[in-house]
Amino acid sequence: MYCYGWGDGGGGVDTEMLEYVKRYKKFPGLPTAEVSKIEDSLARMKAKATDTNIPTWKDELYLEEHRGVHTTKALLKKYNRKCENELRQAEIFCSVAMKMGNAYPLDQLNEAWQRLLTTQFHDGLPGSHITEVFHDMCNEYEEILAIIAKVKDAALNTIAGNIDGSARYGKPFALFNSLGVAATSKVEMPYKDAEIYDAEGKKVPVQAYTKPDGTKVLCFVAKNVPACGYKVYYAKPAAVPQAVAADPSTFENDFFSLKFDERAELVSVFDKKNNREVLSGKGNAFRLYEDLPGKYDAWDIVATYVDREFDTPAGKIEGMVKGDVFTCVTVSKVINRSRVLQNIIIYNELDRIDFDTFISWHEQEKLLKVGFDVDIKAQKYTRDIAYATIESSNYRHNPYDKAKFEVSAHNFIDMSEDGYGLSILNDCKYGFEVDKNRMIITLLKAPMNPDPESDRGDHYFTYSLYPHAGDWKDAGTLAQGLAFNNPLTAVEVKPESKGETKGSFVRVSADNVPLEALKKCEDEDAYIIRFVEKAGRRTKVDVDFFTEIAKATEVNLLEREDVAFDGIDGKQLKFEINPFEIKTFKLFVK
Repeated sequence: MYCYGWGDGGGGVDTEMLEYVKRYKKFPGLPTAEVSKIEDSLARMKAKATDTNIPTWKDELYLEEHRGVHTTKALLKKYNRKCENELRQAEIFCSVAMKMGNAYPLDQLNEAWQRLLTTQFHDGLPGSHITEVFHDMCNEYEEILAIIAKVKDAALNTIAGNIDGSARYGKPFALFNSLGVAATSKVEMPYKDAEIYDAEGKKVPVQAYTKPDGTKVLCFVAKNVPACGYKVYYAKPAAVPQAVAADPSTFENDFFSLKFDERAELVSVFDKKNNREVLSGKGNAFRLYEDLPGKYDAWDIVATYVDREFDTPAGKIEGMVKGDVFTCVTVSKVINRSRVLQNIIIYNELDRIDFDTFISWHEQEKLLKVGFDVDIKAQKYTRDIAYATIESSNYRHNPYDKAKFEVSAHNFIDMSEDGYGLSILNDCKYGFEVDKNRMIITLLKAPMNPDPESDRGDHYFTYSLYPHAGDWKDAGTLAQGLAFNNPLTAVEVKPESKGETKGSFVRVSADNVPLEALKKCEDEDAYIIRFVEKAGRRTKVDVDFFTEIAKATEVNLLEREDVAFDGIDGKQLKFEINPFEIKTFKLFVK
């Protein structure tokens, strides 16, 4: 089947195409051709198809000439990730607030979703568009985020009105967690001189942090914030302890010990908890390549990019500070006409290593990657993708695996051997590469066509190393990646508010089955709740809901085709989910 006509610009077929159609009917050496509708052609294929004469393809549909669209226009990818996560959170908290008397903002949420989905048009989000489109899309994302912020803030303030607002140890505020499991996460709040206390009156370590983009925040670690719920903390005016300068040659804490070479690249990451080295060679090694994929400049990356690597000067360790929350080494690098400023952070109470990164990017037809040579022996690695995870080969033994040198992923990639592994988390990157034991993030492209200004300017993003015992399933990498991309939200609690100091609205018993959606049903007075299994594991799931369930049905993604479901018991929903299955329920509450 050959589909002809002009696609991107519209307009259908032209006279030249119609002339070819006439000739193909009786062209010597070609099979007999006839003109038909696509529907008719597919119907004929279906009539002839059997289980024995058509193959089953159980893998991704890999596009060999679209490897670059995971990376081109990096800012749009960052906006997209943020909008998707914020919309999910807004729907969840608006659903909870609806039970507390807040009107569900269905029209506003639908407008935000529809506008976001419009940006995902095939030459929009991929970045393969002209200069003007980029600026229009940035404005569109800002307007979408404004819609989301308005409804989310209203919902959270309604919920906060039902939380204990007594000033026990200072001015109360609640941290909200949107995940279906409890979260222990770093919190960043607009900077102010303050002490932080938890609900038991225990003082929480705090530290001032200036990000590589210049933003100053107050940083602390919140522990065990309930699943899809909240926990109250208290702020009291006080001087924040100053971090002290330290010698970067001893960059370590209770979890890790890191060492740099003369290029300011990592040569050792020792995991103290598991008593083993993470690296087999260089780590956090930035590499710049020539990027000339041919006609499809913004669309593609070709395998020969490795043939032209540019020499870059050694980086410089600017200094190290050590405080009550984290220890941070600042590294600067000049890469051709661009500049990198990076804070490498190890935490006193989190077992991961963050690479908080600012890049002023001024290249043409260049490709920037960062890689880690890891001391892990494995034949396959795992990628987080939409509503699933997928395994791919580390080795390029055949034409198919050779073609898949550049792949897409969402929150993480992971390489694990029996008993140990390394996950790399990120907050806005989609292009990755794994070659034998080298794990690589594709950071930035600089195409000239169709936008000669593509990606030039400032970029700010974070990626993180999460070494772990066992494989990524044992280590909870899925929840780590979700928490990394869905930070806790702080909301002021008014003094007159009455309620508890912590609470959970939805708790999911299995961390391989994330809470993907909680929203109002489009057509009925009911809730829609959606889950997906992401570890390839058949799982029995218990879900604790925040209000009593009168009736439940299982529905499809369009919230239709209701099937009776009897797995409810008061406020609890019980079901079994198959590997990689999506389950959606319609809940009628009392």
